[in-house]
Amino acid sequence: MIRLGKSPRHGSTGRPEKITASGTAGKVNEEFTAVLGKSPETGDWTYVVRPRSAEFFGA
Repeated sequence: MIRLGKSPRHGSTGRPEKITASGTAGKVNEEFTAVLGKSPETGDWTYVVRPRSAEFFGA
């Protein structure tokens, strides 16, 4: 299971949140097509919404 906290800029406490992961790290052997997204806020990250991600990762 991979659980990501919010970006430090938008954390609810004003402090950076931890990024935690458990399990085995490695390549994801699957291809998909998606549009890159980016928040209009300065300094925010570019992101992608992966189709069927909950099903794929068992979440």
